[in-house]
Amino acid sequence: TYDNGVSFPDPFGSSMSIDPSALDATSNDTGANWCEAENTFGDGDYGSPGVANDSCPVHISNLSDGDLLVTEVMHDPSMVSYYKGEWFEVYNNSTTYVNLADLQIDDSGSDIFTVDEYTPLRPGEYAIFAVRDNDAVNGGIEGVDFRYIFGSEVGLTDNDDITLSYGVITFDSVAWDNSSFPSTSGVAMQLGTPSFDAASNDNGTSWCDSSLTYGDGDYGTPGGTNGDCDADTDGDGF
Repeated sequence: TYDNGVSFPDPFGSSMSIDPSALDATSNDTGANWCEAENTFGDGDYGSPGVANDSCPVHISNLSDGDLLVTEVMHDPSMVSYYKGEWFEVYNNSTTYVNLADLQIDDSGSDIFTVDEYTPLRPGEYAIFAVRDNDAVNGGIEGVDFRYIFGSEVGLTDNDDITLSYGVITFDSVAWDNSSFPSTSGVAMQLGTPSFDAASNDNGTSWCDSSLTYGDGDYGTPGGTNGDCDADTDGDGF
């Protein structure tokens, strides 16, 4: 007997899948033994119809430095107030399907929060952290993965930082300013795809203004693939 997301997963576009380690008539009564499927089938939904289930996501303690990255930041939206439209993006840079619960996120060491709910993130996908999860008020951001409280937990500016950690593990830390990093009102600063590692994203030249619009008209790709920031991806020197 399952519910609408209270204790069992309630995903859109994904099956509710029991972990292969819990295949018995007692274990499958517990919501914690179920998760969103990891791999796609058919036209692109997630699930494994007729074949062995995918394993459920593991705890973030299984990850290492650089396995989670900050890849996009909107600290100054123009279509809505900053306390409604601020957001940032976290990318799973590992090959591990992970649950972001217990991930600690801090901003200059004074503002801090911990992800306190089941938040699955597949390899190569993005999680959206935003101050509002209703796309009618947040500038049109759909599919927010985790909502945080503006100010008391995190409040971003054009000279700021974000650190992702768990215990003694620091997955990523990015500090930016408005002189060496992009800083355009209404435009998210975006990490170029050739620079998806914890060292490259410390450098402002690895970031650029997003060129695509979302929702109400601000620029960014929340939850979507970043551009390459005009990097020399073919190695020809131009």
